Amino acid sequence: MLRKVYVMGSYVPNGGTYMAHTIGEIFHAHFGFEFLSVEMPGIVPTDTFPYRQIVPSVSVERMLSEAVSNDVVVVNPSFSDLAIGLRTAARTLSYVQGFNTFPLLDRFMTGYVSVSSFVA
Repeated sequence: MLRKVYVMGSYVPNGGTYMAHTIGEIFHAHFGFEFLSVEMPGIVPTDTFPYRQIVPSVSVERMLSEAVSNDVVVVNPSFSDLAIGLRTAARTLSYVQGFNTFPLLDRFMTGYVSVSSFVA
């Protein structure tokens, strides 16, 4: 079965989500994962960033119902209020850029990448 990488809000026009989109591209190109964007209501791809791939989008509900343990969900801390770490069977990865950026941090991710040892 083809493994999937789901990127939460990969078309939200800010640097953190563009970085997450790029992580999805890396999973696809180097590890053979199918790459899917998890849509956020009202957000469509723009020319804000030079996306190398425009990939299909699925709803949060569809991702939660379809993702299995060998899939990966890339979740920025800005989506912590969705509690994806507790709600999916997939492995989850979050990149944390700052320790005071968000009032809530989903602490149930499989793994975190931090910008510095201080943030870690």
